[in-house]
Amino acid sequence: MANSLTIAGIDAGYGAVRVLDGVSLTVGAGETVALLGTNGNGKSTLMKSVMGMVRPSKGSIKAVIDGNEHELIGRSTEEIVDLGIGFVPEGRRLFPKLTVTENLLLGAFRPKARSQINRNLDFCLETFPRLKERAQQLAGSMSGGEQQMLALARALMSAPRILLIDEPSVGLAPVQVYGELRSVARDWSDQMAADGARSDACCAATAVLPPNQKSVERSG
Repeated sequence: MANSLTIAGIDAGYGAVRVLDGVSLTVGAGETVALLGTNGNGKSTLMKSVMGMVRPSKGSIKAVIDGNEHELIGRSTEEIVDLGIGFVPEGRRLFPKLTVTENLLLGAFRPKARSQINRNLDFCLETFPRLKERAQQLAGSMSGGEQQMLALARALMSAPRILLIDEPSVGLAPVQVYGELRSVARDWSDQMAADGARSDACCAATAVLPPNQKSVERSG
């Protein structure tokens, strides 16, 4: 079985404004892929298209989850999350007046995640020790880096097979963030393997490319 995401030739935008024009992208099993570009290039719109928050006018978005293929266009965001696709939106979108633990528990709302809630909570607190230290602290009183950890951990609480993260390095050190992100993705795949899932999670993330940088290289 495998988990993957294939975006093929999608057009999408807002009203008469087209933001994406024939965009294609593949994220294979076990891969962590970063989508780079300057502000306004459509990175967030692509993520929202995958999550059903923006509906493309053309093309297809297919996710293979535990070996089963699903067309995502036309599905609601709730249906897409229930399939096993997690999303960390830009700006984190935490509940600032709830504690770290309460924010994490809210991430485990899809039925499959509820049955794994204690195991996934242990994984998140072990992966992010700072969250364990601040378990009863209000999310809104934490630093930007700590809030980003919490947003990522909350998404992992939904037991995703595919994880999308929109600009996780805003206000932080990009090299460190993406290095840690790849490590977390590997650890999460290992946990799924230990649970008998026999499939590797895949991850896609966006990042702002400085205006004076015109190209990047892809690494596995």
